[in-house]
This record gives sequence, C-alpha cells and structure tokens, in this order.
Amino acid sequence: MALAAAWLMAAGCATTNEPPLPENYAGATVQIKKWVPLGTAATDAKRIMQQHGFTCTLERNTRLSAEIVTDDLYCELVWPATRSLEVPQRRWQAFLFLKNDKVADFSVATVLVGR
Repeated sequence: MALAAAWLMAAGCATTNEPPLPENYAGATVQIKKWVPLGTAATDAKRIMQQHGFTCTLERNTRLSAEIVTDDLYCELVWPATRSLEVPQRRWQAFLFLKNDKVADFSVATVLVGR
C-alpha cells in the first residue's frame, strides 16, 4: 500500500501543467542564460540543457552565411512531452554558439505548434 502511494505521488510530481520555460522569447532567453552562462564548456552546456528536458546535438562547421561558419549546440524541447497531435504544443529551440568549445552567444526561439 505504501509503495502504491509513493508511486502515485511520484507520478503526480512528474506531470505538470506548467511549461518548463517561459512561453515568450525574452523570458526563455533569460532562463537559458541563467542555466548556461556565457563561457560554459560545450559538454557542460549540453548536459545542463539535457537535464532540463532538451534534446541537444553538437553541430560543427555550421554555415550561417557566406562569411560566417560556426560550431553550435542545437537544443530543442517540445512541451507537453507526450508530443500528442491532439493538443497544441510549445517548442523551444536554442542555438548556443561556440567559440573554442565554450558558449559565446545564444539564439532562442519559441513557437506554438499543432492544432
């Protein structure tokens, strides 16, 4: 009985109606910069973002323009995590631009997707 109660409490804590980040660009950017300050090593930044539910990929030699080629850590989070097509979802995308394998700049976007 105690085990069932503990499981129900854990399950209740694991699900929430609150989004993991602010739903606007400015708020999401501020939060991500708190989690991953400029100068954070790429490996640490990836680990931190993944701890917050993001899926991250390290991308090398990304061409932003004819003159600009960079390394970046691309991270994406879709909420709610069920990814159901029945409800609108919020997606956050974060590009953490790297210099010498450390976070040097950010670009964050958030959009509402689904029906």
